[in-house]
Amino acid sequence: MPTRTEGNAPPDGRVAWADVAKGACIVLVVLWHVVVKDYLRIDWRIGLPVPGAWGLLGEQLLPLRMPLFFAISGVFAANAVARPWRVSGRPRIARNLYLYAVWLLIHTALLALAPDFPTDRATGPGELLAQLTVTPSNLWYLYALALYFVLAKALRRVHPTVLLTAAGALSAVAATGLLDSPGNRGQVYQNLVFFLAGVHLRPHLTRWADGASPRRLAGTGAAYAAGLTVMALVGAQ
Repeated sequence: MPTRTEGNAPPDGRVAWADVAKGACIVLVVLWHVVVKDYLRIDWRIGLPVPGAWGLLGEQLLPLRMPLFFAISGVFAANAVARPWRVSGRPRIARNLYLYAVWLLIHTALLALAPDFPTDRATGPGELLAQLTVTPSNLWYLYALALYFVLAKALRRVHPTVLLTAAGALSAVAATGLLDSPGNRGQVYQNLVFFLAGVHLRPHLTRWADGASPRRLAGTGAAYAAGLTVMALVGAQ
């Protein structure tokens, strides 16, 4: 039986809450990069900690943006996971890998013209090959969407409890820095669990979204703030 989220979806398949949430995640990513790579590097000469406050705000939102993005992506990939490879492979795997490769080449070419710009980039054929295969660049989310879908589909027979436990352990170990994770490989390790949660916990997540209310928003925000406080007190990532 379809959930209200599915039943209320417009004819083109768009769902408002998911589009808004993923759009907010994208805005948070842009804000973080602007603040860290531009805003905080300017000497504002105002004598107030306002610039630092923006950096602090961005840090508090780091645990939210990509996990939420991938959880929602998993929710809307759940049906495709059950389809044959020949049906779901092109839109879910090939397209994202194609976009990743094209944008990586554009990214590399443009940044070669600005060698002092503070961001990762390939400086030779070997590094470019690594970014295309095992050590994704700053565009890693496109790479991850394709990889996560392959894993979700290949492991769909594994019990969700076992799968999410293993992915959660991988995320925790990667976050502690115990795994070798050059470039953005660590991000790929850490966010797999959220995509798989979206795939396997879809009914629960859609019911949660359908029951959204100001009270629930306030409660969730308070719980998130409490979690951030605990993380700060124990020095955990």
